[in-house]
Amino acid sequence: MADNKITILGAGLSALSIAYHLDGDDYVIYEKDNVVGGHCRTKEREGFFFDYGGHIFYPKQAYVKQLVTDLLAENCRESAREAWIYSYDTYTRYPFQANLFGLPTDVVKDCLAGLHDAQVKQAECQSDEPPSDFLDFIYKTFGEGIAKHFMIPFNNKHWRVPLDQITLDWMGKFLPRPSFEKTLEGSLSQSEACIGQNSIFMYPKRGGIQIVCDKFAERVNPVHFNSEVTEIDVENKTFTINGKDVVSYDTLISTLPLPVVVDCLKDVPKEVEEAVAKLRWNDLYVVSVTVDKPVLTEKHRLYVSSPDLIFHKLAFFSSYAPEMSPAGKSAVSAEVVHSKEHHVDMATVEERVVADLKKMDIIAEDDKIMFTDVINMPYAYAIYDSNRSECVAIIRDYLASKDVFCEGRYGEWAYQNMEQNIAKGKEVAERLNALIG
Repeated sequence: MADNKITILGAGLSALSIAYHLDGDDYVIYEKDNVVGGHCRTKEREGFFFDYGGHIFYPKQAYVKQLVTDLLAENCRESAREAWIYSYDTYTRYPFQANLFGLPTDVVKDCLAGLHDAQVKQAECQSDEPPSDFLDFIYKTFGEGIAKHFMIPFNNKHWRVPLDQITLDWMGKFLPRPSFEKTLEGSLSQSEACIGQNSIFMYPKRGGIQIVCDKFAERVNPVHFNSEVTEIDVENKTFTINGKDVVSYDTLISTLPLPVVVDCLKDVPKEVEEAVAKLRWNDLYVVSVTVDKPVLTEKHRLYVSSPDLIFHKLAFFSSYAPEMSPAGKSAVSAEVVHSKEHHVDMATVEERVVADLKKMDIIAEDDKIMFTDVINMPYAYAIYDSNRSECVAIIRDYLASKDVFCEGRYGEWAYQNMEQNIAKGKEVAERLNALIG
């Protein structure tokens, strides 16, 4: 018999939300690192704070918004998001498909004509057949111009696999779809603000996104840090920590990436082994460059589609909150996708990022760079190809039959934001509360 009814592996946001919403305290949490947060973390170095990716919080569910507001208390700020696109050596507001003003005239004409043609075809089409894949969706929804000038080059950098291999399961509300009238309006003048579900966001005044997880951690049982799971024996309902300490469990909740969990299994059924071998993902480098300069830009976020630039997103955390950098200093963080299929050398990635930032004039040649920093985020983005749904079901169903429940962004192998992490954590806890009593 296990000492605790529920054992949680990982202390990222999903795991912390599960623990927070459980009834009682008959649970234990194990985390391989020495801090909570998983990939929802912040690194501090010489007075600078760098998030693991460009996290922002834009809850639409009243419960989640109130919960995070209460957790952060006076350390919470709400801002209008300054998200922009960089293409054709031009800055336009996010999203591209609604803000063409300022782009070269021929690009604007291509985009408007393509969108018009696509919407006419949709109106005339008698079939309800949905797009077959993400590339088909782009063409059918936005037309050839927007596809060619932004959607395809940007998403090629983000996914790093052919877009006709990507399904539509991931999208939800992540991709704004403005009307032709809105796009036409956005081609004639610059919009005053961003549109989309994340046009207003919440963010801590101090400490970066890490603070959200820290505040959850204050309200759950103490986490067992430096405790890496190295083996799981589902038949005997035990797991091993750091290769030596064997722990029993009744119900095991794993928020670890599915490939990591399967790799820990003592005995792996062939069907599960084959399923996990088909899973694909992208890792992410977050390369931060600090500058002895008060302000680089007032923008929060840049989406970069140009194929000749190594990064696809930039985040300016000093614009999120001034306290993210020491007084009189600033920084920019670049996201660089890499994977087994698309190798990027970690030894040279910082140098390449600095060079490309200079190409964009984000950093001037005479700016004093204080230091650069790189964070590697494995399993950053699950790839939604045609194998994903079936393979994830095979893995999760097998483990669930052994009282191992894979949850959260990495346990579900899903594209989830912070709100979804918290809300789904609550749902998991409610199921466990009802099951265990």
